[in-house]
Formats: sequence, structure tokens, C-alpha cells
Amino acid sequence: MIFAFLRAEVDSELFGPAVLHYARLRGWDRSLIDRGDPWSVRQNRAQQEILGDVRGYGRNALLFTNFPENVSWYRTTLSVERLRRARYAAWPDWVVLTNGTLVVADGASRVYHPATPAAIRDHVQGIVDALQRGSSAAELILVGKPDLDELVVLEGHKRATAYVIAFENQDEPDVILGISARIEEWAGWSEEAFARAIGLDASSGPI
Repeated sequence: MIFAFLRAEVDSELFGPAVLHYARLRGWDRSLIDRGDPWSVRQNRAQQEILGDVRGYGRNALLFTNFPENVSWYRTTLSVERLRRARYAAWPDWVVLTNGTLVVADGASRVYHPATPAAIRDHVQGIVDALQRGSSAAELILVGKPDLDELVVLEGHKRATAYVIAFENQDEPDVILGISARIEEWAGWSEEAFARAIGLDASSGPI
């Protein structure tokens, strides 16, 4: 998961510079991410540290606030129809985009609304264009409970949106799926979990 996460974000305008910055601080260049050896303990440790620097992995911080330690990770595929029913993580931008539902299909239907921030709209459109030209995209990373009834996007919110816009139900994006009985504790799982993580009273209204 860590390796896939960094590969997905190294070219991100928002997070890519930070990924490369912390890699350099730790004595590595981009090859650690582009061509890393998954069997190298030293490289795996460096990748984990970089993801911790940038996104809070293993530090109970940032994206990984209250993220459980006992997550089992699997590589699989997910139908676009199932992806439509997944939820975004409960970060404020995605709550607003979906009018509070956090459902990916709702985000896809509203992404071209005039009120949607250009940073989301334009990025999603760029991914849609690339997918429709036949380009591949980095694996999505989702998490869920063991019953798999609910799935939430951990990494790849804009790519998930673009897949739903670009493809019909028969397409099956590659995903990495994390399963934990305690995933509901993660700050991104729901607005209530997010409110708890930042010390707000979720009953007071939308975040």
C-alpha cells in the first residue's frame, strides 16, 4: 500500500513536491518511488518514513489520524458500479461537493457545477481525458470493514471520480483494498469520525 500510495502522489501538483523533498532529505532520489524494490527492508522503511512525513502514516496524524494498525491489504479490481456506491473520505471539500452524502456517484454528478473548485474540476477532467485516450491510472486505495458493505476512498478521490465519469459499469479499475474491523475509528471514515478526531461535536451540524 505504501509503495502504491507514493507512486500515485509523486506526480501530484499538491503532494508530489513534498514527496520528493522528504525523499531527498532522507538521502533518496525519485527512483525509490518509481523503481523501488518491494523486497528491500531498507527501501520499505524509507518509503514508510516518507509517507509519514507527507501524510502522517504511522504517526496518527494528517490523513492517517486514528487509522488502525491492523489493516489487511489486498490487490483486486472493483467494478465502476461498485465504485459509484463507495464514499469519499470525510474531508470538508468532498462533503461540500457531494452536498453531505460523500457518495462518489454524487461527486461525479456535481463535479462540473459552477461552484466546484477549479482545482477539483480541472484535475478530474484531465484524468477523464487521459482515461478516454486509453491511458492507465494509478491504483485506487480504498478501505472497508470485513463485510465490505461500505467502502471509503483513502487515496485517489479525483481518480475515482474520473473513472465514474469516463467508464460504464463493465470497466474494473485496479484497486488496493484495506480491511479492518476497526476502520470506523479512522478520521476519514465519516463526518462523525472526523469531528471526533478534531474535537468537535458532530451533532452541532455539518462540518
